[in-house]
Amino acid sequence: MKKLYTLLFGLTTLLLASCKDEGTVEVTNNIQHVKLEYISFGDKVPVATSLLSGETAQVTVDHKMKDISFPIQAQLMFYMTAGEHRVLLYTKDTYTLDKDDHLRIVLTDDTKVINPATNVSTGDNDDDNDDDVRTILNGLSIREFME
Repeated sequence: MKKLYTLLFGLTTLLLASCKDEGTVEVTNNIQHVKLEYISFGDKVPVATSLLSGETAQVTVDHKMKDISFPIQAQLMFYMTAGEHRVLLYTKDTYTLDKDDHLRIVLTDDTKVINPATNVSTGDNDDDNDDDVRTILNGLSIREFME
């Protein structure tokens, strides 16, 4: 009888664990000499308020969160700051998170990003405004890089 209870307990635990409608998003900042702020997966899933170079943050996304349904497809949005300069960026790639997934995103100097400010100012929606983060850091004048 004790074995039957143990077996039932184990099956119930397994069943409850497999019914979780959640996934995790992990973001690592491997961009040299910058701080990332207000990092979010799309516009509904905040990941971290701040990540220095080399730091990682993780968030669990639950189906109980407002307006969340799996699978979620979104870009990563963040402010990149260096010194007093700050720019809002979106990853060019769109990532997909499904329930029971662990999505790992590593941002590097070569990550392709979109600067929405240049998209708005030029009025176009083509891919001419995407670049890697290092090029954005090196190519922006102080006037363009200010908030």
